[in-house]
Amino acid sequence: MELGEKSGIKEIAEFIDASEHTVGKMLQMLVREEVINSAKGPNGGFYITAKQQNQAIINIV
Repeated sequence: MELGEKSGIKEIAEFIDASEHTVGKMLQMLVREEVINSAKGPNGGFYITAKQQNQAIINIV
C-alpha cells in the first residue's frame, strides 16, 4: 500500500485474516487516537500520512 492510499475494513480484515468486526473496532480506536486517519464515502477508507508513518512505536502502543 502506498502512503495516503486508502483501504477498507474488509480489505484489511482479509489481509490479516481477522474478523471485520474486530478489525473495525481496532481501526476506530487508532483513528480516535490519531495514529491513522479515515475518510468516509465511496472513495473512503483508512490511511496514514507521512508524519504518522514516522511516529515512534511507543506512541502507537
